[in-house]
Formats: sequence, C-alpha cells, structure tokens
Amino acid sequence: MQNRQYKKKRNFFNPKWFLPLFLVFLVFFDGSLMLVVSNLVNSVKLAILPNLTLLFIFYIIRFDLASSFNFYLWVGVIGFIFDLYYTQAFGTYIIAFLFSAFVMNYLDHLLNKSLLNSGLIFFGGVVVFYFIAVFAGLLTNVIDISLSQYFVYVFLPTAVFNLILEYLLYMPISWVSYEFI
Repeated sequence: MQNRQYKKKRNFFNPKWFLPLFLVFLVFFDGSLMLVVSNLVNSVKLAILPNLTLLFIFYIIRFDLASSFNFYLWVGVIGFIFDLYYTQAFGTYIIAFLFSAFVMNYLDHLLNKSLLNSGLIFFGGVVVFYFIAVFAGLLTNVIDISLSQYFVYVFLPTAVFNLILEYLLYMPISWVSYEFI
C-alpha cells in the first residue's frame, strides 16, 4: 500500500515532464528577479543579472538528470523562448544556452564531483554564456559599452552573484535531485 502511494508521488515529479516545465518557468521568473535586483542595486552603477535558468541547466548536468529527458532539445527551446520574450531577435540566446550547456557538460565529465569544481564548471558556463551575449550585442550594435566597462560593471558582479547563488543552492538542490534518480 505504501509503495503505491510513493509511485503516485513520483509520477508527478517525473523528470521527463517536470524539468522542462520548471525550466520554462525559470525563464519568466528570471525576468522578474532581474527587475527586482536591478531596482535594489540602482544606486550603485552595477548591473547584476541573476540567471537561474542557466544555474538550473548546470544542476541538471551536475546531478546527472540530463539523460532523463531530451536535454539539449529543451535547452534550445529555452533559448528560443528567451530570445522571443526578451530580445525579439532569434539566435543569440539559443546559441548561448546551448554552448554553455555543452561547455558545462564537457567540464563536468572532465572534473571530479567536488563543491569547488562545481563552481569552476558553472563559472565556465557563465563565461561562455555572457561572452556570446556581449559578442552578439557588439556585432549588431545593440549595446554601446566598452569591453572593460562591461567586464567591470556587468560581468564580474553578475558572475559573483550567480556563483554565490550556486554555492547556496548546491546542497538543497542535490538533496532534491536524488529524489529523481
């Protein structure tokens, strides 16, 4: 009797359906969080961009959940939604999400499973993601900022904030992810 109830609970949190839906939710939640954080740090000339979608993609790779659904297809769909909703120009974030997922997956297989290495892997994904985003913005003249200003006022605060989030959420997400395995 207890086993049957446990299976019903696990059907709701089936990674095949739950993880893509949660990724789609995070795309829209990221925008709301970016608005709140930008209002909090408005007095300082920093741009902190929390990127929970990329963080959750990292956690899917890190805790070996990518094989439970069509991971790269959904990463491309997430990039498409991100492009459609935030930039109205297709391609930049599709490529940024896919390449950062490839880099994080490659580094995850290269490095062992320690907390320090998880930060390095996620930082590699953040570097690839924001490098592609700023490179596309500079090519299309959408952004008008020098690379040194971008590095100091946008990239570094964003990377530090996202790494702090990654380290704070690592253990709770690892505990939850073992429910899926």
